[in-house]
Amino acid sequence: AVVSPKPDSTIWDTQSVTVSVKVSPGLAPGDTLTFELDGKQRGPLAGTSVTFDDLDGAQHSVSATLNTADGQTIAATPVTFYLRQATVFHGKPPQ
Repeated sequence: AVVSPKPDSTIWDTQSVTVSVKVSPGLAPGDTLTFELDGKQRGPLAGTSVTFDDLDGAQHSVSATLNTADGQTIAATPVTFYLRQATVFHGKPPQ
């Protein structure tokens, strides 16, 4: 399961997000994970987290797939989250 970011969460003022998954009972030797954020894949990796950089302020979707050493594929439920950038108004906003 994807444990970070949380479903429907909003993350402020960043362009990087670390995606973490929980594998129970844990990764076995030879298991790998493939992470996907908005169609861009990272992996296969032997770890349970990865950081995606240079993201824009928008809605994003992330998922992960466990590929076991014995050939099984187990997909985590995709998670949607939002990146937002704070804005600063200089002077009075238009009316």
